[in-house]
Amino acid sequence: MIETTIRQALITAGIARVYPISAPQDAELPYCVIWRIGADADMTLDGDASLRQKTIQVSYFSNSSTDALQKADIIADTLIGFAGDSIQNVELVTEGSSYEYDTTLYHVFLRFDVWHTA
Repeated sequence: MIETTIRQALITAGIARVYPISAPQDAELPYCVIWRIGADADMTLDGDASLRQKTIQVSYFSNSSTDALQKADIIADTLIGFAGDSIQNVELVTEGSSYEYDTTLYHVFLRFDVWHTA
């Protein structure tokens, strides 16, 4: 599963507390969440293509804007061009940041297209 490979790459890069899909309610700050937000079935005239593409969002939540922005750079540096296991390449699609008034957290998000073998 590509999310597991990406999660391990982020942990190795120093991003602590990386959760799939959602963080536990009592998760200690700061933390990171990874989830699949889209997928394309690539086809050729001969049928199923050997490479597939999924769009993954990596969100990082912190009570510090400086920490959130620094970690966004680490996440981008770690994943852009990443290859490992079935992952052939990772491309950054977009990134952004916000302040969530209801939770008083800084949120940075990065969306990546992940190219992988089936």
